[in-house]
Amino acid sequence: MKNNDLLKLTESSILVALAIVIDWAMKEVFLPLSMPAGGHVSIATLFLIFIGFRNGKNYGFIGCIVFAIVNWLLDGRVTNIWSIFLDYIIAFGIFGISGFFKNVIKENKQLLFIAIFFVCTTIRFISSTISGIIAFDTPLWGSIVYNAPYTYVSFILSVILGCILLPKLKYI
Repeated sequence: MKNNDLLKLTESSILVALAIVIDWAMKEVFLPLSMPAGGHVSIATLFLIFIGFRNGKNYGFIGCIVFAIVNWLLDGRVTNIWSIFLDYIIAFGIFGISGFFKNVIKENKQLLFIAIFFVCTTIRFISSTISGIIAFDTPLWGSIVYNAPYTYVSFILSVILGCILLPKLKYI
């Protein structure tokens, strides 16, 4: 293993661990912002998107899927197999697409960051909404109303923090 690969693996692992700890802490500290059947406000996806931006698509997808699996194991909420894939694997794994923009995010850094983050968050929202329909037998509008608040509040908080951190990050 080359030193560069070791550095990317180590950094990706640290960002995944940080995302897990922050997600857990936000769920415990901000309990009023948690939804009764799962889902809560969290800035964990900010650290997931940074994995792809910094280390590329392979590390991005693997890191995001590792986070998804650990998050699922810690949450312990599953009604069926569709819930695992739609609420965890797809919903968080999608943030790995940020790795496709590793070498693109040079100019208009904040605008591109926000656009990619919005696309990932919207795909997560769609995935969770479909899960609500399939796994929880919720009507479409009920699933939209349930998933939209915590998903997009998380997006807004993450984008604000990300736009503050982005200029300070040397290698994005």
